[in-house]
Amino acid sequence: MYIQGNFFANWIVRVIAYIIANLFTPRLLKTMSIRKVLVIAFIIVIFGSLPINFIDVEDEASANYILICIFFSCIGLGACGNLAMTTAGTIFPSIFTTEVFSCANIIGPFAAMMSPLIAEIHWPVPMLILLGLAANGILWISFFTIPEDWEKYYHEVI
Repeated sequence: MYIQGNFFANWIVRVIAYIIANLFTPRLLKTMSIRKVLVIAFIIVIFGSLPINFIDVEDEASANYILICIFFSCIGLGACGNLAMTTAGTIFPSIFTTEVFSCANIIGPFAAMMSPLIAEIHWPVPMLILLGLAANGILWISFFTIPEDWEKYYHEVI
């Protein structure tokens, strides 16, 4: 449920990782396409988050391994967030960009507010809530209508 280790060390590593991600993401975007940078960011997240499942968190000697995993996963997450904010205007047509940002500004704070509460519930319920929210989101997105002349607003950038 919660990552073990020193809370303050975990937080400092997170902040440093996000700063590094915010510095290297624009430089990568200048040399590569959005798709390649996003794939690299996701690979970094996977590289950082998968090993933490196999670390013995009760062992004091594994605190450094936890910090390394937090560092890499936060670099990837920071790069994904940076890409989402900086490239949404170029990926989505201009008629959809406002909807994308408004949906993100509604859903984001609500998810951030509810996640600690959901994490405290016993095991099967958080996964059911996640699956229900995902199904609800897919259903909600499917109700959007796309205008017939949407191609004239879309510019291929990927």
